[in-house]
Amino acid sequence: MMHNWGDGTGSGAGGHMWGDGWGAGSGTWMMSGGGAGLMWLWWIFAILAIGGVVYLAVRLANRPAKTDAPAAATPAAEVPATTPARQILEDRLARGEIDAEEFRDRVKALDEA
Repeated sequence: MMHNWGDGTGSGAGGHMWGDGWGAGSGTWMMSGGGAGLMWLWWIFAILAIGGVVYLAVRLANRPAKTDAPAAATPAAEVPATTPARQILEDRLARGEIDAEEFRDRVKALDEA
């Protein structure tokens, strides 16, 4: 079938592809169904945007509250067993500068202090 493209004015038997003769009706290209193939892209964008807003809302709602109170002192049970003084004693024992008995005596003195 041969198409009569008309005179290019959009009227009559031919016309433009976004005017008379192409698409589901007589309107613009997008309104007549010509752009429906890209509608899925807008739905994906909308779903991702809504998902992003929900994600941010949940993240902001679940983050810990900031307080102006000073941090509590660290309990003694959480203080590491190797303090700088004890580390020095361990290094001296490893180098042979002190023997095991002197090491135990000094560690005991540190623990009592």
